[in-house]
Amino acid sequence: MSLIYDIHPKKTTKEPAKIVHEIFDSTHDIIDWAKKEEIKIEKKHRWLRNIRSMVHFVLLTSLLFVILLLLSNWSAYSAFARAMLAPDQLEQEQQAMEGGLANTEIKSHTNARDAREERRKKVLQRQMEKSQGNTPELGASYFDQDISRVSLSVNIAPYEDRIIIPKIGKNIPLVNVEHHDADSSNEWHKIFMKELENGIIKYPGSADPGESGNSFIFGHSSNYPWAKGNYNDVFALLNELDAGDEIIVFFKQKKFVYVVKEKIIVKPGHVSSLAGDENMKRMTLMTCWPLGTTLNRLLVVTELKSTTENI
Repeated sequence: MSLIYDIHPKKTTKEPAKIVHEIFDSTHDIIDWAKKEEIKIEKKHRWLRNIRSMVHFVLLTSLLFVILLLLSNWSAYSAFARAMLAPDQLEQEQQAMEGGLANTEIKSHTNARDAREERRKKVLQRQMEKSQGNTPELGASYFDQDISRVSLSVNIAPYEDRIIIPKIGKNIPLVNVEHHDADSSNEWHKIFMKELENGIIKYPGSADPGESGNSFIFGHSSNYPWAKGNYNDVFALLNELDAGDEIIVFFKQKKFVYVVKEKIIVKPGHVSSLAGDENMKRMTLMTCWPLGTTLNRLLVVTELKSTTENI
């Protein structure tokens, strides 16, 4: 009797090598995933570090910019701060200036004018002495007229053109540049920058004070501390003017009083500001705004209130 065994296929387990290989692959996948996650986290941290560095850079740069801006326009900002923090002092200066104008009857001769009048008076006096009193009638009347003009307390305008703004305590030379000859806007710009060292400027071609149209006048509200001239921030407080405030202009030996009507802020190159209504007598003051920038232009529009002819 033979033994017959039924051999059926049995489920065999995986070979150890395959198991090790699969474990290795799984471990490798886990390591790759971990590395990828680590890279993602590193990128995120690097991005956060870059953001922090950028924020620090912007803050530091802004701080330095503000410090440089304050230093470069210190006189303008200090004047503005003084007006804000000590308005009583500015009001006292305004009252003193208005009182001085009322009490002095606008007598503001220059030495050159007085010396010229004095020399002419002496010449006429010698002529009278030589003629022993027989001076022709025309000469005598002229002499008498000259004596009265020099010696009496009469309203005589300043020898040079000026603008007085009592509200902000400013008495500024008014420069007329129409005697200059320029062929381009670049040449005019150089002339303006040079003449602004001496005061504020009446724009060439605009109406003279007292005339119909628009007398357009501009000046600095701030400038670099190394810039030449004593008038680099004369219009720093121009924004303090309100409707009804008066501005006094002495031009060609005449006195004009203008009254503020409105304030406007426009963009640079707003040429319509130069235009004037021929039926009205206006004066517009312009300066860069805000302080320390050239972003906009502040316009103060005024209208003529009164005119006083020089005596």
